[in-house]
Amino acid sequence: MRRFPKLVIISLLAVPVLTTACTGGGNDVEAKTIVYRILAFSLLAIMLAIFMALWRLALAYRRMLIKNRELFELIHRKQRREVRDIQRLARQTEQERTPNEQLFLRLVELMKKQQRYTDADLNRDMLAAMLGTNHRYIDDAIRECSDSPSTKAFIDGYRVDHAARLLTSTDDPIALIAEMSGFANRTTFNEQFRSRYKMTPSEYRRASKS
Repeated sequence: MRRFPKLVIISLLAVPVLTTACTGGGNDVEAKTIVYRILAFSLLAIMLAIFMALWRLALAYRRMLIKNRELFELIHRKQRREVRDIQRLARQTEQERTPNEQLFLRLVELMKKQQRYTDADLNRDMLAAMLGTNHRYIDDAIRECSDSPSTKAFIDGYRVDHAARLLTSTDDPIALIAEMSGFANRTTFNEQFRSRYKMTPSEYRRASKS
């Protein structure tokens, strides 16, 4: 309400009064003409205010699209960099890699080839059992070789990235994509997606098409 032009508010308040004066049986043609002009001016002011409001909304929407597209490109550059880092690590010999790096490569292979992250119940103990190791070693390998602060964050990162690929390559409903990506519910999915990508799933899908 503070942004609504004061002139428009005054015009809106004046319309009933002026209408009453105009239809009150007066015979003064000049007075009626003035009233009609004021009414016309009020209507014009209201239309102008509506136009300005719509213009501002369109401008804000365009700015949001540009910002989200820039974020979209930034996300993909980061993902390509992460892929190159893993490929560079994989090219090293076993003697050159640390034990954590060896374990991390096995973990990445497990996540990519078998897509275990799509299981909503997956946790670090299950990963450790699959790789025949202790969950503490899993935690250490992830912290040393990735940007993820924990095994849970690492798993959720794969889930969000998987959902992002589905958002850009399919027209499936977002709720279905969340389920297919290993999220137990839509709320958690939205929170994790926004935390990782700084936009909502719907915004990400639009950004991919802009």
